[in-house]
Amino acid sequence: MAQALQLGKIVVTSSQGQPLNAEIELMLTPGEDTSKLQTSLASKENYESQGIERLAIHNNISVELQKNEKGLTVLKLKSTQPVPDPFLDLLIQVDSAKGRNYREYTVLLDPPETPIIQQE
Repeated sequence: MAQALQLGKIVVTSSQGQPLNAEIELMLTPGEDTSKLQTSLASKENYESQGIERLAIHNNISVELQKNEKGLTVLKLKSTQPVPDPFLDLLIQVDSAKGRNYREYTVLLDPPETPIIQQE
C-alpha cells in the first residue's frame, strides 16, 4: 500500500518583526499528482481541538504549493504583516485524494538584528 504524502521540516528565512517567509518540503510518493492537493492553515476549530492558539496573524498567512529553486515541491508560507512574537504555532492542513493530513509546527523566529554601534 502506498504511503500518503508527508510534510517535512520547516525552514524559516524571516525574523521576528518581519513578515513570515518559510518553506515546508513535501515528501511525495513517486508519480503522485500534486495538481489535486489543497493546502492551507487549519481552521480555528482544528486549532482549538489540538489545543493550539490561533492568533490574528494566522489569518494573514498564505500557504501555496510551489517548486523551489532545487526543484522540490514545497509549501511556501508567507504573510504580509510582520510576526510580532518570537515564536508561532502553525497547524498545516493538506487535502489529497488519499485523505487529509495535518502537521503542527512551532516556528522559532530570531530576534531582529540590531545594528552594531562602534564607539569612538
